[in-house]
Amino acid sequence: MRVVCGAEPCTARCSPGSKLSLNGSIQHWRRGESAMKRLIRFLRRRSGQSIVEFALVLPVFLLVLCGIIDFGWFYGNKLLVSYCSREGARYGAVVATQSGATSLITQRVIATVPAYMKNTLTVTVTFSSPADIESGNVTVDVAYNAQALTPVGGVFTSNQTVKLTGECIMKVE
Repeated sequence: MRVVCGAEPCTARCSPGSKLSLNGSIQHWRRGESAMKRLIRFLRRRSGQSIVEFALVLPVFLLVLCGIIDFGWFYGNKLLVSYCSREGARYGAVVATQSGATSLITQRVIATVPAYMKNTLTVTVTFSSPADIESGNVTVDVAYNAQALTPVGGVFTSNQTVKLTGECIMKVE
């Protein structure tokens, strides 16, 4: 915040364009000087310390930011894969006795995922006792290769992908 020099007692001869800064120094503006010339004069007067500090901190800040973005992306996709396997196992526990239960369960899992996951999702359905389905368990394994969103996430993974898996086992009803 700057105060016009005339608002406080001043020993210097100040023109109406002079301003008093917070540190007490008086800044005189030349009459008729354009804003661009004032800006150039202001930038020449600075030592550049803040630019150097910014240049030192920016890479670290971007590294942390990209890491947070990729971690959130992978964690959210892991939750989706776990949810899909749980949904498939729950659906499989109910429809296990129907013919073609494996394909019904697979279709249900694929129907619950977002569009970007549908092509690369792998669903495996197994029954613990195929001879007597009603007395066993249904296991649904879902696997998805998630792509890293930023190059930073790709540094810590192979081929910028992370294999996310989810498994759920439920008793057939």
